[in-house]
Amino acid sequence: MEQITFSIVQNEDEIEILRNRSGEYNDFTYTYEEPTLDLLKKNFRLPDSLYLIAKKDGKFVAFCSIDKDWWEDNYFMIREIIVDPNFQKQGIGKTIMEKCINHAKTMRKISLREMG
Repeated sequence: MEQITFSIVQNEDEIEILRNRSGEYNDFTYTYEEPTLDLLKKNFRLPDSLYLIAKKDGKFVAFCSIDKDWWEDNYFMIREIIVDPNFQKQGIGKTIMEKCINHAKTMRKISLREMG
């Protein structure tokens, strides 16, 4: 994972890096087209969301996002995770997902402190 940088998406335009990318699992293919990108951009604005991009030498490697309250109130859900096939089997997906999970744990602790 040398030289892989992980950065937080700062604005919804950065989500465009996913346009026309696709992921496959068995006979299921998921492609990032207009409806999916629009939904990601809409949910990017949800409080406590975290969208991460991994790059190497400025080129896309992986993406993972976690949102709170989009599926069920007061729960974080991993919304998306995609790793470029050239970078799979290197632990990048695990690392980027762990970063999202740690974000959810931190947000939960903050929320509990504010409540109590």
